[in-house]
Amino acid sequence: MDIVGKKATVESIQVSGWHECDTLQEACESYLTIGAGGRDKICFVIKLDNGEIRQITVRQEDDEMVAYGDFSELPSFVEYSCLLREQGKI
Repeated sequence: MDIVGKKATVESIQVSGWHECDTLQEACESYLTIGAGGRDKICFVIKLDNGEIRQITVRQEDDEMVAYGDFSELPSFVEYSCLLREQGKI
């Protein structure tokens, strides 16, 4: 695999399910401010070098931190939701 010259850029960051941030610093500050009153999650929308758009969400659950998105090795949001339903959490 040739990785020389490849780059992925963060196109947007969403904190707690609704607040859009322009920088990582703003996202961290927003998470600390909003996190207690909203959903404890941060979603990154990423543009790959080939133009594809992907996303990853990192979410704090009661006893663990989970990630889901549309990268090949991650569960999708739908798969994650089905797991929560099976566990009786939703």
